[in-house]
Amino acid sequence: MLFVNLFSQTTQTALIYEGHRATATKCSDLIDNMLLNPGNPSNWGQTNFTPTGFGVQNPEFTQYQLSSFSLMRLASSTADTVVYDKSASGPYYTDLTAGAGGSLIMPKNGILNYSLALKLLGINNTYGFQLTITPIVTVKITEEQTTSPLKLSLSVTGTGFPLANASLSYALLKVILPEAEGGYPSFTVQYGNNVTDEQGATSLEFPEITDPNQSYAFIGYAYLGGIVGVGYHERVSSTDQYVVPIVDDLSQQKVLIAHNYDLNSSGPAGSSLKYNTTFVLLAEDFTLREMPLSSPDKVGTVTSGVGNPYSNITIPTYTPYRRRRGYDALGN
Repeated sequence: MLFVNLFSQTTQTALIYEGHRATATKCSDLIDNMLLNPGNPSNWGQTNFTPTGFGVQNPEFTQYQLSSFSLMRLASSTADTVVYDKSASGPYYTDLTAGAGGSLIMPKNGILNYSLALKLLGINNTYGFQLTITPIVTVKITEEQTTSPLKLSLSVTGTGFPLANASLSYALLKVILPEAEGGYPSFTVQYGNNVTDEQGATSLEFPEITDPNQSYAFIGYAYLGGIVGVGYHERVSSTDQYVVPIVDDLSQQKVLIAHNYDLNSSGPAGSSLKYNTTFVLLAEDFTLREMPLSSPDKVGTVTSGVGNPYSNITIPTYTPYRRRRGYDALGN
């Protein structure tokens, strides 16, 4: 009886080990299958069609280069549903916005959910999985001093350690509101470079920002040893009205310009906002290069409420990547 008991414990340990080993092997195979395969068709992230094979690799590159368009079509467990009933592609959209100041709203019928991904990977009713993508380098930006001068503190960290002596490139976008009635907002861009200290931190001063209500956006890129991290910080005016871009049709590269009051009918009708749209790419030197927009609605006015049409912008290119020193930088 003692021998049988010892033998059964050894067998149980071996079975648990084999189970863990089989799961780890399957996990490794799934990761390679997703990250080293663009899927079928290879450009499914740039269309509205349902793929017949799942993968998130950028079809223009090899190795572990991800397609930003394919990632945009993936469902998030924390995403909210937004109702916008003015568009023919609506009325239901999925809000994939990652943080304040940004906007990524996609048509709900174009989102790829987990149940479909399981079927395309061939593991339906066998394994469950969750795909989480996090940056290797984190750039945290905070306001150390609000005005006279504006002072920003930057902290750059890797996977559990500070990124010491990392190179920094940054852009400060200062928003200019029109003084005359009928004008449209605009912005200016100031570029600069810096280096982090041994703690992966540094400070930047901008004496031209003296108004505590001045709206601006700051984008900082940190790079060291072939890896890149990006962070941003913004200050917006205290208002509950703002313009929201909505991805309407990926295959036709159409973006709608909507009033936030029209999302979930959250505000009264008749409220108007003037807007000025600019499309930029990230260049090799981490500066923003403006791309011309041929859309007649690139500047205009958007008004909330039924009967007030939305504006329509056509993005001129599908290629937001620029290769630099052996790695790829993603333009926004």
